[in-house]
Amino acid sequence: MSFLSSLFSGKSATPEEEKQKQDNKNFEILKFDGLRAARMGRLDYAILCYQKALALKPDFEVKQYLSQAYVQGGMLDEARAQLEEMVAEEPTHIPSLLMLSNVCFMLEDYEAMASAAERATRIDASNSVAFCLWAKADKGMQNELMCVAHLTQAIAVDASNVEALLMRGEILLQMGQLDEARKDVEAVLALSQEEEAMQLNARILAAEGRMEESETLLRQLVTTYPMTEETYILLSQLLAAQQRYADAIAVCDEYVEITDESAAIFKERGRVKYLSGDKQGAEKDARKAGELGDRQFEQCTGEYRNYVPKTDALGLSL
Repeated sequence: MSFLSSLFSGKSATPEEEKQKQDNKNFEILKFDGLRAARMGRLDYAILCYQKALALKPDFEVKQYLSQAYVQGGMLDEARAQLEEMVAEEPTHIPSLLMLSNVCFMLEDYEAMASAAERATRIDASNSVAFCLWAKADKGMQNELMCVAHLTQAIAVDASNVEALLMRGEILLQMGQLDEARKDVEAVLALSQEEEAMQLNARILAAEGRMEESETLLRQLVTTYPMTEETYILLSQLLAAQQRYADAIAVCDEYVEITDESAAIFKERGRVKYLSGDKQGAEKDARKAGELGDRQFEQCTGEYRNYVPKTDALGLSL
């Protein structure tokens, strides 16, 4: 009842109406306090505000904010529960399904991830992101054929989906389908010269036997992106596959000079030292990798006898 109507009617608002009015006011305050807190990085306070706001009124928008805050705060189980509730409430809301699929990916529940992504594609068959998420779930379940199939659908919907092109190129390289993998990486490079695409191109070049071209490209990447450990590792693996162990170790040494906090680099350098016959050096690097958090070497005696793969990330025999 408005103020004027209550004035002329002689009636005041009922206690229930006053309570509803105050609840609505408190809801808006809590909602915007939560948004401000989230922008300031105070996720704990933002979550508290959203929860209190939802206790006053079940609002779908605030549920979205709460699920995002849960994800940002690493509270993945809570985020999943919130998103599942939202999907049950609005089954055709694609952003909720996509976010649920992403959260399941972070939880490594690939079956649930695939289910959410599939539901999104049934609602919108032109959603390239949904097909890409479905493919990621396939990859997590080690189903390469279905992964390629769903990536192909993602690319058919959106030929500029760089993530889908790169992922399909990666899978095709692993499957030994080099011509098809090259088509994908060239499609990405035509769109952008991003680092990940150039790394994949170098790997394909190596698999094609074009070692010098692969090395040249990787050395260019090391110069352009000196902080990217993966490029150093790929270059080390390329050189080690050619039994150029001293050169491979030198590449690892170069990155260690940048930072000595990379478990992956010490693991790779130890692997190369082991292959070169330097068992003592390999043991030292294995221990260092373990100290830096590599689970394989957490209880390491230093020996690499359980870590001498037949092939490396480049797909080359060692």
